[in-house]
Amino acid sequence: YFGAFNQQVITRVVAQVINAKKVDYTLYKLKREDLLDLYRRRYEQQCSDEPCRNWQNYDTSKLEKVKSWSESYEAEFNTPVHVVTKVTTNDGDKIPAGFYYLDLRIPQGAHDNMVMIVSKSTLTVKKSNKQIFSWSVSQSSGDVISGMQMQLTDSSGTVLGEGTTNNDGVFMKDVDLFQKNNLFVFGQKDDDLVVAATA
Repeated sequence: YFGAFNQQVITRVVAQVINAKKVDYTLYKLKREDLLDLYRRRYEQQCSDEPCRNWQNYDTSKLEKVKSWSESYEAEFNTPVHVVTKVTTNDGDKIPAGFYYLDLRIPQGAHDNMVMIVSKSTLTVKKSNKQIFSWSVSQSSGDVISGMQMQLTDSSGTVLGEGTTNNDGVFMKDVDLFQKNNLFVFGQKDDDLVVAATA
């Protein structure tokens, strides 16, 4: 699944595990096209089977590996355990804003995964048949973000509109969106990157 995280705090991820005493984690960097590919696998008709839709057979060899680490713990047999891990750089710092793929694996071979959207900002997005509207604010302070470069795309990555947020943090664009679904608004300013799907 997809999860959004505030880049200004150390990211923590919780996994429920049973009959294992170790979880291995691998973090990969995603490009925009990778993010959209994972979305299409999960929510569109790109996949014909459940393992593909759940990214169980997703090939991570093409992705840039950020780091690997493990969490070990004691647990009784048949007792679910909630394992908390911090997702950081190798130096223990906050990971930079961006899109990531986190793979979690137990020694028996079972694994799970998630797409992480790590950003300093957040977007509220609305659309009509003729217009896209987004509002960009800081996750930490709630202050509006002006001057953010915005792009509206479909799930294949085709750019349908672009512009910049105004002094109120608003990006609004007249564009023909009749019968167009699964749209994304990407925002970028300085070292920050954010994305939101249309409602």
